[in-house]
Amino acid sequence: MLNVDYNYLIGSSQPLPSDYNIDDRPDPDTDGCKKLYDDIIEAYFQNMRTHTVENVEQQFYARRKEDLEKKWIYYEKLNNTNPAPKSKYKEPPFYTIFIDKGSPDEILLSSDYFGPSVYWAIESGIDDDQIREFLQIGRTIGGHIVWPRGKNVVNKINESRAGNDGVYDRPDWTLILLKIYFENRDEKSFLNEANSCIPERFREKYNFNSKFKRLYKAFYDSNKWIDLIGSFESFCIQFKLKGSFVDDDFNVIHLTDLFPLFPKDYKEYIKNTCEAIRLRNQNLLYINYEKQET
Repeated sequence: MLNVDYNYLIGSSQPLPSDYNIDDRPDPDTDGCKKLYDDIIEAYFQNMRTHTVENVEQQFYARRKEDLEKKWIYYEKLNNTNPAPKSKYKEPPFYTIFIDKGSPDEILLSSDYFGPSVYWAIESGIDDDQIREFLQIGRTIGGHIVWPRGKNVVNKINESRAGNDGVYDRPDWTLILLKIYFENRDEKSFLNEANSCIPERFREKYNFNSKFKRLYKAFYDSNKWIDLIGSFESFCIQFKLKGSFVDDDFNVIHLTDLFPLFPKDYKEYIKNTCEAIRLRNQNLLYINYEKQET
């Protein structure tokens, strides 16, 4: 049964230790957390009955030996119950979700953290104890989503939504722009609609086109995935976002003021984002319980 309290940073449902080092933490999305990818399939892909969905382990020879030791330390932290044998020559295994592996329509997906950003929290003056608090809820299953990757995906959604050049990793802005893309595949229409979300008095002062174009290119490169999902409503149902990140009418719930894009009150943003993750976890727990009952 899916454990919605399981924290992928520490491989346990226990609280993060008070001395947990946030400056030297692994990344479950990229450092080889097998359980995260297994749980993503269980949580979000049980209804894809006409497609095969697999968690595929991959491992390559190291390009740079100097990073190898640290990568293996991180990997072992994330897989303390079933680590692969350590290698002097290969990087640790990592995981990719394949849809219809080996077919012409094959899609590769990687996990992406969907909670408050540690980097931007630090920049906003949030202290380490508060960061540990939000990582406790943020790094559960409800704080993760998947986006396409692979050689045909030049502009990746998880990278394009991040940082100062993107939307500061905000889930609400990411979903707003994704919804606009589902309804406006033409770039000009997309940009017009995206800019309409910005108060008119700020549109001339700040140029948001570069940020929005960045996301547009990423969505465009993910068209195969977006076509498979079909609509924004289907996306929200697929990833159990209703009642947490979107309302019952599939309107995106604002986690703080939409403008400025970088949250003015980062504590409020953390509180509301963690509440959305908690509600998503509750929804996942309820759906999982219903399956067990039937």
